[in-house]
Amino acid sequence: MSGALGNKEVMAKNLSYYMQKNNVTRNKLSDDLGISYTTIRDWVKAKTYPRIDKIELLANYFGIDKSDLVEEKSISDRSIISIYGKLDPNRQEVVYKCAEEQLEEQQKEKIVSLPKKRDARDFAAHSDDPNKKVTEEEKERIHDFLDYLDEKHDKNK
Repeated sequence: MSGALGNKEVMAKNLSYYMQKNNVTRNKLSDDLGISYTTIRDWVKAKTYPRIDKIELLANYFGIDKSDLVEEKSISDRSIISIYGKLDPNRQEVVYKCAEEQLEEQQKEKIVSLPKKRDARDFAAHSDDPNKKVTEEEKERIHDFLDYLDEKHDKNK
């Protein structure tokens, strides 16, 4: 979440999201809250930004925190848990297995240890193709990466 307080575009996007999620039209919101249709239209179109009392009114109406309206959101734990909880047990199992597979794949992609400090720039590589030659560009990229690891290693001492 980034603090985007006062950002009309963020507010408009979030308000539109909660209206759509709750199947609430501008007319219904206007009637339910006693706010003019044109005011709500201007909020949804990011022409104006509501006063704090109106933000609180909207948050209470949708049953959310004020920050849910005024801050830019990424996927939150709350929304993931909420969606997961609404799934049938068989579908929950599918989601869980998928999450486990993604985590395993992510862990395989990470480098798990830093190399010891080297004086020479020797390295080994493996390829399934015994005839493959490492290009100068590839060697340069490998050397750059080794420099990066050395710097990171030095900072962690």
